[in-house]
Parts: sequence; structure tokens; C-alpha cells
Amino acid sequence: MNQPSERIECSNCHAMNPPDAESCWQCGQPLRAEDVSPAHEPSPREREISGTSQVSEESTPGRDTKIYIILGWIFVAIGLVFCCYILPAVGIALGLVAYSKGDNRGLIIAIAGLIVLVLTSTVLIIYLTTKMRPSVLLPVWI
Repeated sequence: MNQPSERIECSNCHAMNPPDAESCWQCGQPLRAEDVSPAHEPSPREREISGTSQVSEESTPGRDTKIYIILGWIFVAIGLVFCCYILPAVGIALGLVAYSKGDNRGLIIAIAGLIVLVLTSTVLIIYLTTKMRPSVLLPVWI
């Protein structure tokens, strides 16, 4: 099984423990199979090694990504309505945070925020250009 010089990885927090340890030094989880209760949930690493394909809670987006999704859409929408630079950028950041936590909807928010950012930039550039030099966008024959 384990050689004397091998360290044991905790299935809960993945901390490395001495080979003679009965519980993890970091989280207190029992390290031996006989010490673990029958309701023991294998770690993602254990599932990967054993080849089981159970979907764990860690691989599915949690409730914490829901707030990033909602706020991301709000910031992108307000940025579109008020032609603001900062708000779509915040929406992009929130979308990327949600995407990094495993929620694919975050990527959609980031792309929508990028589109709104480009649109608002274009509108602002046109507005400033026509405000400063009105003849720039007017036809030559007028």
C-alpha cells in the first residue's frame, strides 16, 4: 500500500500528511479507510483515479455564481441604456468570474458586455466627432 517514506494525501483538503498520521493535520479528516464513515464522499481526485463518473457539487455551478450572473446582466444593461464605459466593463468582469467558477452563462455575459462596450464607444466617438466638427459626418454636397 504506502511505503514508509510516502506521504498520504487527505481526500478532503488534499494536504500532504506523514505516513503514520491517523487524521489530517490541516482539516482533521480521518486518513485511513476504516476511520471513514460509510457516507464518505470520494474526492474528485479519487473519482478520477477510480474512473467513476459521478458529478460532484464542486463541478456544478453553485449558488454564488447566480449573483454574478444577475449583477453582470444588470451592469451590462444599464451600460447600454446610459452609454457608459464603466458599467459594461464591470459586467464583463462579473461574467468572467462566473465563468471561472464553472457557469457558462458568464461567458455570454462577458461577450454581451464586450458588444455593449464597443457600441457605446462607437456612439461616443461619433457624438464627440460631430460635436467638435459637425462637417465631418455631413455629406460633401451640403
